[in-house]
Amino acid sequence: TGTYVASLVVNDGKVSSQTATVSITATAANAAPVANAGAAQNTVTGTIVTLDGSASSDANGDTLTYAWTLTGKPAGSVASLSSPSSAKPTFAADVTGTYVASLVVNDGKVSSQTATVSITATAANAAPVANAGAAQNTVTGTIVTLDGSASSDANGDTLTYAWTLTGKPAGSAASLSSPSSAKPTFAADVIGTYVASLVVNDGKVSSQTANVSITATAANAAPVANAGPAQSAYLGDVVRLDGTSSTDANGDALTYVWGFQSYAGFFAPTLTGANTVRPSFTARDSGTYVLSLIVNDGRASSTASRVTITVADGVGPTPAGSGLVVQTGLNFWTFDEPTMNKKVDFSCGQFLMAIDSRPDGVVIGISSSQIFEVNPVSGVCSARGNTAEQLRALAVSAQGQLLGMSLSQFTPSAGASPAHRLHKLTSSGASQSYVYMSGASNYVQAIDFGPDGQLYGIGIISGGGWAILRIDPNTGVNSVAFVMQIAPTLGDIDIDASGVLRTMIDGRLYKFNISTGALLSTTTVPSFPLGSSFAPIVYVQ
Repeated sequence: TGTYVASLVVNDGKVSSQTATVSITATAANAAPVANAGAAQNTVTGTIVTLDGSASSDANGDTLTYAWTLTGKPAGSVASLSSPSSAKPTFAADVTGTYVASLVVNDGKVSSQTATVSITATAANAAPVANAGAAQNTVTGTIVTLDGSASSDANGDTLTYAWTLTGKPAGSAASLSSPSSAKPTFAADVIGTYVASLVVNDGKVSSQTANVSITATAANAAPVANAGPAQSAYLGDVVRLDGTSSTDANGDALTYVWGFQSYAGFFAPTLTGANTVRPSFTARDSGTYVLSLIVNDGRASSTASRVTITVADGVGPTPAGSGLVVQTGLNFWTFDEPTMNKKVDFSCGQFLMAIDSRPDGVVIGISSSQIFEVNPVSGVCSARGNTAEQLRALAVSAQGQLLGMSLSQFTPSAGASPAHRLHKLTSSGASQSYVYMSGASNYVQAIDFGPDGQLYGIGIISGGGWAILRIDPNTGVNSVAFVMQIAPTLGDIDIDASGVLRTMIDGRLYKFNISTGALLSTTTVPSFPLGSSFAPIVYVQ
């Protein structure tokens, strides 16, 4: 490479010209650049990862441009590159797993081969949390057992324990036995306060120190109240408190005084058995309830112990084995089906058109304009939303999809027969989509899923008469499964896991085999009004 100069003189036979020159510059042939995506990296989730392509090169010394892509990332990751055309882009390692970044560089004439780099992200280690247990009262001469078993590690690592007796009364010779165990002991040999400290380690890092005080007295030790662990409940649940873990170092019998410190709603619930070890109350409002417990050993009272109860805005699953649930008017009955003895009756003030069970065991009901969660044991109906149209039938698939049938008739096109329409509903009752009933019947008054996932319904078929229908929930097209030999009253159906269809007809419970259409039994329901024209029904196995 370099510069070449050529000179020229011409002559016409008489005289020569001036000299003319020309320069020729030679450079090396272009070489493709080489991409270098940097070294593999290890990081922890939540970290910003910086890629480095600055070691990429070009033999001709040309300026390079960069093109990065994130060609691989773990399932669930939403990571993306910032400044993918820079030498050092970044991305957030948002989930654990392996990320692969690819780099191509260009020197203005040709692109390099692709270079890749792997970045492996692991969960960040969380420091463990030491828990030295609750404060204790004891009497001198007693062996005190410390308890660090409630210490925890967010990563689930095995913990080691390091206890020390960091404080003890003057003159005490107390020392810990097994200070590296979860539950060491010592003898409270003199009156006063002992302080034990605990540090736990997960194999990588140690916790902060947790302390616990143990007070030893020569005479009566005040009892220690324990209001029990925090609880979660649903609307209508009976919350049962438990003060049985309260203690007295002298073994004295305890008396109990419970009270509300705060509560959801405008009025405090009635606390049944407020002076017993296990009182209860009914959760009528969602929110947080805080109760306190003070115990007395006949000579001294404890300090207050508090427990928090969190009540969800909804009803809980109906207990398995609740049996048959029917409704007429505003009243519900829950029966033990083998004996048809009534177990529970209640009214939540709602006239429900149909009811069914979700996969999580919660009973769902629809009125003409609202959707409810229903607890047929406690009598709570919790409104979850408004339906877009008046609905008369309800079914819930094994996957939790809610289907509702329009209460009113609609005409899909001019000249066509009136047809009900089947809606796919959200959990709050909003219609996501709908199809018209067509095929064997345009009029379907009750629906439910069979154990095979098939949607069935009761409808009027052409030429009159009633039939159990097989329905395609995606198209509304239905066909006759079998013709019913008895006309149903306006009501609901339930199909259980064994393929038995239940419906109320004139106040009696009818059971059909959904596969053959055979009538299995007819039972009069005690206390249920004969001739009742409306009977939503569900069977909780």
